Amino acid sequence: IKTNKVMFAELPEVFNHFISVRSFISNYNNLQKNAKAKSSWIKDSSKQVVIKTLSNLDKIGAKNALSYVIRNSDNNFALNQDGEPQSLREIMKDWSKDFTHKKNAKEVLHLAFCIDEQNDEYHTNEIKLKRAVEAVMQKNFFLYKYAMVIHSHQSKPHAHILLNKNNILDGQKFHLSNAEFKLFFNQLRNDFAMALNTQGLKYHNHYKIEQDLNKIQNQIKE
Repeated sequence: IKTNKVMFAELPEVFNHFISVRSFISNYNNLQKNAKAKSSWIKDSSKQVVIKTLSNLDKIGAKNALSYVIRNSDNNFALNQDGEPQSLREIMKDWSKDFTHKKNAKEVLHLAFCIDEQNDEYHTNEIKLKRAVEAVMQKNFFLYKYAMVIHSHQSKPHAHILLNKNNILDGQKFHLSNAEFKLFFNQLRNDFAMALNTQGLKYHNHYKIEQDLNKIQNQIKE
């Protein structure tokens, strides 16, 4: 429909008002500019949080992985879910009671929580990392046993988590579908970023923001 001033699009009403093509395009372009500016600001002011899923292990693989991470740490023990130091033997003896002992059963999930910070002589960033990971685990895995080992032998500290997938109360195994896995670990990254921020480090989970912006832009294009 053409008038002397502007062309109006035959689009659905929004809040009971017609939207002009000019206004629609202007708003869409502004959205893109603001999205890019917001994205740039986030990237400049903070760092992307990282949680890696390293492996899904049977009991033998779990023992080997735990042995490796302890051997490459500054200590000869791991911290359990209660913050208590335990040796490899103590952990495996305790966890063995929870395992199904079925052939090739996946009993333990191996995760790594990583930060983009340098090691220092006072272990400041290691302490902050430890506290942040403990907060995330307490919020999301409070019904599961786990072992945590901090590594500082590389240039940047990171925390290894070996999660006993068997629920403490009912013995049900921790399991997620593909769709649930993406949502759960996105929330896990959000929680990790927030926990790091409370420790004075600046982190964000930018993946979710990008997804939301893409979703909005796709809706506008339809």
